[in-house]
Amino acid sequence: MRGADFLSLFDKPQRDALAMLFLNLRGHGFDVAGIFWGLWLFPIGGWLPVELLPRILGVVLMVNCFAYPLNSFTSLVLPQYEAIVSRWMSPLQFGKWCSCFGW
Repeated sequence: MRGADFLSLFDKPQRDALAMLFLNLRGHGFDVAGIFWGLWLFPIGGWLPVELLPRILGVVLMVNCFAYPLNSFTSLVLPQYEAIVSRWMSPLQFGKWCSCFGW
């Protein structure tokens, strides 16, 4: 927000508005990536129990496959319901962390 010569074209409120714009875009980018973070859990949940982990963790990962995209999609499309959906999806997302630690 400061130090570059090309930013002298903008006054302080405009620089602040641009900074907030790019921070908001970054947050929406994480929401879009969250959809793909969730989708990869379905094939991993089907493959890991065969090779490495107990079958119950594979089932939990497959449940997480629906929790992450639903949470991200709600955040992008229906932000007024984001808190409600997040509250209901958080327990389902716990399984991903359990599988990371081998529980």
